[in-house]
Amino acid sequence: MGTVSNFLLLLFQFRIALILGYHGHHGDPIVSSPSVVISTLASGIPASPPTNVRATPVDSTSNQSDRGERPAECEVLMNPDADEIFFQEQGISMPIRFKQSEMNSSPLDIPPENSFYMVRNVKPLRNYTINIRMRNNYGSGPAATTIVSTPAELQSIGIHISKKLIFIADTDGYVSKIPMEQDSKNKIHILKPQNLDFIPLDITVDWLNDQLYILGEVKYQISRYIIKRCNLDGESLTVAYAGLSKKPFSIQIDPFYTAISDLRPTVTNSQLQKVISLATANKKFYWTDGIDVFNEEYHKAYDSYFHNTIPHLTNGSYKKVFINLQSSQPWPIPINPPTNVQAIFGRNIAKTRWQPPHLLGVQGKGAWQNWSYEISITEVNSKEVVFHKHVNTTFFTINDLKENSEYILKVAAYTKFGKGPWSSEFRGSTLNRSKNPIILWSAAEGLLKSNAAGENVETVIHKIRMRNLHVTDITWFKDQIYLVTNDSRVYWHNLTSHKQDRLSDMDSIGSIAIDWIGMKLYWSNTKQQLIIRGNLNGTQQEPLLTALAKELNIDSIKAYLYWSTGIKVECAHLNGVDRIEYHDVQFFSGKQVMGLTLDMDQKFVYWIVRGSEGSNLYKAPMQGYWDKKLSVEIVSSLQKPNMQGPLCYFHKRLLWLQDDKNAAISDLSGKNIATITGKSIWGLNMVYVVDSSLHMLPDDINPWVDINVIPEMTDKTSVKVIGSSESFNVTWNPINNVNYGTVFYEVQIDSPFKNDSTIINTTTPSVKYWCEVTPFTPLNVTIRAFTYWGTSPQVRAEIFSPPSTPSAPINLRAYVIYEHNPPQADNYVSIIFRWDFPLYPNGVLQGFKLRCWYMENDVEMDICENVITMANETEYKLTELEDYEIYYFEVQAFTEIGSGTISDSISVDSSHEWPLPTLLIASSDSIFIDDIDTNQSYPLIDGIITPVELSYLMKESNLFWINKKQELIMYNFLTLNQTKIFDITGKPNGLTLDWLERSLYYVETPKNLPGSLVYKIDLNHIDKKIIKNIEVLYTASNISKIEVSPFSKRLYWVETTDGIRYKLMQSNTDGSNIRPFFSQHNHNKRDLDDSAKPCNCPFIPEVGPSFTIDHSDTKTKPLLIFINPYTLNVVSTDKDGCFCNIVANNTIVSNSFPLDRIKSDFGTLYWTNPTQGLLYALKRKEANILTKEVKVSDIVIYGQHMQPYPPRECLGPKQHDNFTVSLNFKSPSSLNIQMPDLIIHEDCFNVSMATVAYTVFYRIYNDDNSDCSKINCDQIVTFNKNVEISGLKPFTNYIVSVAVSNHFTETGEMLIGPPSIFQTAPGAPSEPQNVSALVLNPTLAKVHWLPPEQLNGLIVYYEIHWQTEGALSGVRQKRAYSETNESSSDSDRVQITTYPEPASFILINKTAYSLKLSWDITQHVTNYSVEYTPITSNEWIQIETEEVNKNILINVINLKPKTQYKFRLTLLYENDTELYIWPSDSKFIFETLGDRPSPPGIPIIQYVKPNVYKVWWEASKDNGAPIELYKLEGKILITYRNKRSTNRTLPWFNTSPSIEIEDPGWETFYNGTDTSWIISGLNEKHKYAFRVSALNSYGWSDSSEESNEFDLNEAARIAEKQNPMNLILIATGVPISICFLVIAASCYVICSGKGKQKKIQQVVPIPRAPDVELATLRELPRRGIHNTNILYVSAQQTPEEITLLPHIRRHKLMLKCWEFEPEKRPTFKYCLEVLENLHRQTLRNPTTGAHEGQYISTVPELYAGISNAAYFRDENHNSSGNSWKSETEDEATKEKTPFLSPEKKLHSKGNTEIFGTGL
Repeated sequence: MGTVSNFLLLLFQFRIALILGYHGHHGDPIVSSPSVVISTLASGIPASPPTNVRATPVDSTSNQSDRGERPAECEVLMNPDADEIFFQEQGISMPIRFKQSEMNSSPLDIPPENSFYMVRNVKPLRNYTINIRMRNNYGSGPAATTIVSTPAELQSIGIHISKKLIFIADTDGYVSKIPMEQDSKNKIHILKPQNLDFIPLDITVDWLNDQLYILGEVKYQISRYIIKRCNLDGESLTVAYAGLSKKPFSIQIDPFYTAISDLRPTVTNSQLQKVISLATANKKFYWTDGIDVFNEEYHKAYDSYFHNTIPHLTNGSYKKVFINLQSSQPWPIPINPPTNVQAIFGRNIAKTRWQPPHLLGVQGKGAWQNWSYEISITEVNSKEVVFHKHVNTTFFTINDLKENSEYILKVAAYTKFGKGPWSSEFRGSTLNRSKNPIILWSAAEGLLKSNAAGENVETVIHKIRMRNLHVTDITWFKDQIYLVTNDSRVYWHNLTSHKQDRLSDMDSIGSIAIDWIGMKLYWSNTKQQLIIRGNLNGTQQEPLLTALAKELNIDSIKAYLYWSTGIKVECAHLNGVDRIEYHDVQFFSGKQVMGLTLDMDQKFVYWIVRGSEGSNLYKAPMQGYWDKKLSVEIVSSLQKPNMQGPLCYFHKRLLWLQDDKNAAISDLSGKNIATITGKSIWGLNMVYVVDSSLHMLPDDINPWVDINVIPEMTDKTSVKVIGSSESFNVTWNPINNVNYGTVFYEVQIDSPFKNDSTIINTTTPSVKYWCEVTPFTPLNVTIRAFTYWGTSPQVRAEIFSPPSTPSAPINLRAYVIYEHNPPQADNYVSIIFRWDFPLYPNGVLQGFKLRCWYMENDVEMDICENVITMANETEYKLTELEDYEIYYFEVQAFTEIGSGTISDSISVDSSHEWPLPTLLIASSDSIFIDDIDTNQSYPLIDGIITPVELSYLMKESNLFWINKKQELIMYNFLTLNQTKIFDITGKPNGLTLDWLERSLYYVETPKNLPGSLVYKIDLNHIDKKIIKNIEVLYTASNISKIEVSPFSKRLYWVETTDGIRYKLMQSNTDGSNIRPFFSQHNHNKRDLDDSAKPCNCPFIPEVGPSFTIDHSDTKTKPLLIFINPYTLNVVSTDKDGCFCNIVANNTIVSNSFPLDRIKSDFGTLYWTNPTQGLLYALKRKEANILTKEVKVSDIVIYGQHMQPYPPRECLGPKQHDNFTVSLNFKSPSSLNIQMPDLIIHEDCFNVSMATVAYTVFYRIYNDDNSDCSKINCDQIVTFNKNVEISGLKPFTNYIVSVAVSNHFTETGEMLIGPPSIFQTAPGAPSEPQNVSALVLNPTLAKVHWLPPEQLNGLIVYYEIHWQTEGALSGVRQKRAYSETNESSSDSDRVQITTYPEPASFILINKTAYSLKLSWDITQHVTNYSVEYTPITSNEWIQIETEEVNKNILINVINLKPKTQYKFRLTLLYENDTELYIWPSDSKFIFETLGDRPSPPGIPIIQYVKPNVYKVWWEASKDNGAPIELYKLEGKILITYRNKRSTNRTLPWFNTSPSIEIEDPGWETFYNGTDTSWIISGLNEKHKYAFRVSALNSYGWSDSSEESNEFDLNEAARIAEKQNPMNLILIATGVPISICFLVIAASCYVICSGKGKQKKIQQVVPIPRAPDVELATLRELPRRGIHNTNILYVSAQQTPEEITLLPHIRRHKLMLKCWEFEPEKRPTFKYCLEVLENLHRQTLRNPTTGAHEGQYISTVPELYAGISNAAYFRDENHNSSGNSWKSETEDEATKEKTPFLSPEKKLHSKGNTEIFGTGL
């Protein structure tokens, strides 16, 4: 037995070991069984705290504490109110103190055997302090302390088994991701609260789609919940479900199955009452109610499920149950195959697409379907199979396919757990290499294009350019497409240039197609229900068929057109013939043809019929390819019957529009349909295929030869007849330009006599005429060549049946015309013979044969032997026939067959003039000649502004008119030259022409004046390019019509004042002697002549607004014709208004009223009716009225007979050789000549005459020859009586002769008058010679020259001009002047360089009393001196200078302070003899410095009144600074001193030297600015002396001298001795004088005011300034301004301004100029006269003056003193003006005197040297 000591309070067990063995060797010990547990006794409190204490937060509500050593057993006692937790065991306990800021400490008892403890029900997100100590029976030991923080509370958890991830949502708002690996503790926040708008509440995982679904509460809305989803990294967070108003308890996602069913119908002991989380694995469910976890077991015997609790789990609460098995999140295996497999094949690719396998019946729409797919594609020919795997989308593009091969396609779905079945097969073919179709889509984004697979989508026309239009039909040709839009219009777009436009003249278009061989457009017009074709630009439209076609297709090879109306499918040839019906679904059957297309490869036509039972695809053979009978068959019923758009074919495929997002494409059997979709392909309403391989050409045509199927136009000239008139054929040349197809001819022949027009179609170029006709019957043949593809233009030819001989011409007539123009001595006659065509020409006339003769002694004298005219000439003119002779005419027509019947002969008497009836007519836009006889018009000019007035000059072929724009126009028939003469300002009312005077007269209504003006335009002046209108007369009435008669030399017009009653007036052509045409004077004059017949005209007959003058009758001309508005008769009268005759009575003309524009000649009266638009012609002998419908604005009878001429002596002035001219005046270069008076033939005074022209002949007079003719003289032609001959030489004799003529004077008739000799005036001489110049000084040069070669006068004067280099005007040159002030040409220029100005003065130093300057000597100076003077003085002082190295030092002393001095130089230059003073102005001004003031004047004491005295003194000179202050000092005087000097320092003493007297000091009595002081404060016992000093900014001046002594007592005694009467007189006299002055001034003001009541002067009174030179007064600044003359008023000037002006002494003239009242001041002229008088008295020699205008002239003695031109100008620098003399001045000065003009530039010829200044 042993004793064990030094143990702590511990538990022990003991055992005994027996060790057996021999020495050195021991075996294993033998150990006994352990003893019971033995504990040592306690002894004191625990000595140390628990070790290795740590706390870990398990979750948001639990903490775990543990220690390294723990008791074996303990009991946990929890007391919330206690402060400690005790560990109890046999007197030993372990307390834990648990502290938190919001709760009291809670002591917990932990069993000693536990080394950890779980604290529950703590709050999340808190910091806790844990104290652990051990305690035994003796007490508690020391505590171990640790701090722990609880995490956020867990809201929800999710698990992704395959990715081994756990997802947690906590109360902090975080969603976190944690890997499931045990060694990994990384926690990643995938969603943070600051980025979320909701608080996460629950979370679930979609393991198939890798998505998290989160239930959350919306942050800013109460009781609003939302479900969102994101990927496993928290990205792509989107809303899955929103708007939950009640809080869901839990959410779960089932991506595999989405349907709900009752899975457990039989359950025993169900524990499903409160399930908060449910999980499944291996077909068993596991769940929790928050407290326990349950599972289920199936008992087959009971066929029921039993629910059990899973034991041995933690005691905490549960929120979710998860099964960590892959089977709990299983992956599906596809059961069904993919559906709707389709493919779109390109050339080498196939775009495949399919739908996922159908879901199982228990699966919802949201079940997972992210299958992978495997594609099998098999080439049919080679049986080669290719597989494509790992396709994770439902579309796939298969590349590297063979071209033009058929393939079979199928698809299967699979996952990593298994593969599903294969889909059904899809068959399709790849495209051929030669075919590259594009698909056009009319979509919402515009017109798009893509390849055949729907890829590479591009925009052809953007929707903005389409302006919200969409395409309804498309066709194409080459690279240009034609689009029909929903506005039923056609637009074209070029795919290469991208240009586009609309086809005009095409509307209401429903569908469109193109013939690519004939290059024609075909379209349906829905409005007209027509099918039309035309050119590619829409022109030459040709209706073909009547049908409402919705779709059009064309087969150009066989020339067939296919169309669908929606009910029928039909076809016909391209020209509309051979119409065939394919299919008719009947109206109201519920079926409709929806698409139509042509298979140009296999030659079938396809269409689709859609009905209520579905859609069927039809096909039938195309026309022209099959010999079998037309058969229509149903190809198939479409799998997708809901087609909407047109049907298109390309490469064994059919394409149509399925809906607004998809297009369907199938094979030709309607099977294997695929859908074309795309992102940009939406909003579809049209799809179309452009495939160049479909526009194929015929097989038998050379591809290198252009196909032409449009025939050209039949040759019109080839249409002719072959045969006789009884039987003939119409033939033409065949068409040869068509190289494919058959040419047909459509022939129509119309006969003018029978309505038997028939149309014949033939393929041969000939047709037999089927009717009988007379010879040479006109037949209208219309031929049109056509093919199925197009038609040529119609050819319309007029042919005739075979000819025969003609019948006789008819309507033979002749017109006798006298030659009035020009007048000849012999009267020749012309006869125009006319006839009409035969009634039966019976063929093409070849011409006419004429016979003309007269009888002489019963013998026919033939005058037109063998005359044959052309077939179109039915007129023949014979000229120079004898008058008073009878002529005979007959005519005969002939054809190619022979001559016809001769006409009857007619006779014509040449003694009676009968002119051709011809009118000149002005219409709305043209002027033409109208032949009344033949009723034919010959245009002269068209395209003009409407003429309103018309006239012409027959002899000169000139036409005149006034248009609506009020322009007067002249037009020549021969030259076709149109000229506007001028614009008329007012409204024109009439136009007439005097053809003898060659003058136009027109009437104008002025704009601002009542009545009418008549103007004249002389055409003779216009020939000389002189355009001038002369006013002839004015009348207050309105003129409606005017005429002129050259044979009475009168104007005639009709005027009215009220527009109702009209009056016929007349005047001379110059506007004089205006009088009524019908008057008593005419009758009285006729009554005085007994031999004359009495007048038969009414006294004053009524006249209408229109009349005319007839000059055609030479016996009665002029004959006036007017309309009586009351009798409605047309009346004629002679020129005297005496004899009247009725030309046409009212029965003839009444139906044509109102008559307007009336005209008349020999036998025909013409007039117009503007309301009817008719022209009337009345042949008076036949009383026959002809009418013609024509819009007329004016008419004139056209012909020579309407403008006859008088005898030749009346056409021009009388010629004789005694016409002489006289001189009016002359100039150096011209002579003004007076023309002689004209001589008119005595029988021609009443006949108009053309304006006379004077031809002046002139030349220089030579002593040896005084003759002047056309050969040796110059000529001037003028219409003026006064003629100026210009361009002559000065001072030269000229010979002048004249001849008179006019327009009608022949050249040989003109006689030249005798010569006259005249001399021109002196003129400008030629330029001076040899000009030279010499520089004298900087501003003076000496100029020398020689006289001009040509003096051109007796006396010559000179003028010099110069120009400074760089100036803009003036040159230095010499000019000579004549005695008449005519200047010559400039001489040659001479260039000189003047001397430079001397150097400037330089200021070196200055003081108040001296200036020190320097100056450099200038070149060319030989002598100099320096002068100076104060600026206000002109008395110059010469200065002694010092020269140091050509630098002159100038020292000026004894100057005044603060005073300006000006300096100048007196120089003598090397070439000059006179001194040069420089500068001429005050250029160099220097000012001395300022100084203290000068001493004031001596103070003077002045008596003011009794006992009042004043001290005053003269002011100091300020010396450059204003006086600021005066100081007056006084001093008591010693009795022995009489006067004290300011300079005296020692006093005067008495004779007694033993007495020392102290000198009193100076005392200041006054400080101020005044120069006086009233004495005050002085002691009467003393005598005083005064002195003054002044102060400025420079300091105090020296004191003035002392004043005389002043004693108050003595001054009072002196004042008492004066006479008091003197003071009385002074006191009374001064006021009286003042009153007198006031009264005088008032009287003067009153008198001045009465004299100037009209104008009150306002004067700014200003103090008088120092005397200023008058001419510089205007330079003063104008502060004060006089309101009448600014020149004479100026404000008070500053001292600086005054010093800058030159001062002169007073003079009487100056005083007069400075009168206070401006009116009393003299003018410049007056001042000038005074100065000139002074000058005349003193001047001896002429002087040369320099002028301001930069020229120099030698002036006469009179002007030598005044040479500045500025003195002769007003204040505005005008060279003339008025003086300012008032009306109150004397007569000599009050007149408005103009300024003197510039002086004459005069000099004698001999003086050729001058000095110029101012250079």
